[in-house]
Amino acid sequence: MNKEEVIKLLEKNGFSCFVPLDVRSCFDIAAKRDHLLILVRMMPNIDSIREDQANELRALACALGGSAVVVGERSKSYKLLDGTVYERYGVPVLNLKTLDGVLSQEFMPIKKFFKGKFVVELDKPIFSKKLEEINVSELARKVGVSRRAIYHYRDGEGIEFSKAKKIEEILDTPLIKPIHIFYQQAPPPPGILKDYLQKLRELGFQVTPVRRGFDAVASKKESIVIDLEHEEKLAKCKAGFMNKLGDFFKSEPLFVIDKPSKHQVDGIPVISREEIKKSKSAGEVLDKVKERK
Repeated sequence: MNKEEVIKLLEKNGFSCFVPLDVRSCFDIAAKRDHLLILVRMMPNIDSIREDQANELRALACALGGSAVVVGERSKSYKLLDGTVYERYGVPVLNLKTLDGVLSQEFMPIKKFFKGKFVVELDKPIFSKKLEEINVSELARKVGVSRRAIYHYRDGEGIEFSKAKKIEEILDTPLIKPIHIFYQQAPPPPGILKDYLQKLRELGFQVTPVRRGFDAVASKKESIVIDLEHEEKLAKCKAGFMNKLGDFFKSEPLFVIDKPSKHQVDGIPVISREEIKKSKSAGEVLDKVKERK
């Protein structure tokens, strides 16, 4: 599996892709189709992703209104199976064939590998109705679980795939729910922010820090992708990436430079940390960005 294979698969399914070739980033590929935005991290060995990397990916996807996914081939102990969803630190993990099936809508995975077992969820409305029509104790006995467990399964607790298939067979009813991969994941708890980002948060921006590629996404009605650079010549080297990033995510790129000599670098507005610290409102910051565009 390589990056070109994943890009080809995404483009085959109607996605346009952005690849941050110029810089290291928390995502390898950003892909969008209509209103769906996906941030893809490629990890041949899925156990090599660290918690901080997964949290950064989730946070950025959440800030941009998208979904995060890891595409891999194996863990330290096993090869990823087709049609099965895995998870690392709250991010869904798939192999390439499963991703293709989901994107093309040829199939939706139903099994999740969790704590060494294949588990699924049952459709609550359908299962609830069937439970009203049968002897629940008798069903529990046939499946080999407690009556209480049956009600836990009804309420969304994961059930082993083999037990779920047995319930479907006994009730002669399809009950297993497909797993939706692309959903807005819960963001991780906010971490400690750099001084000027903390000020933006105090002014009312929703600030998501990013450690690789750029500095943060700040949102207040509209979103800004921000990069802190110490010198204008370094910002100039980064301008191509920031412009492409802003275009793809429909966000305004912004450089923060301590002592800028001008208000723009290659079409990207420049603001100093001191100006941010002295700002009285989010609107004041946004006005400066618009004026200097």
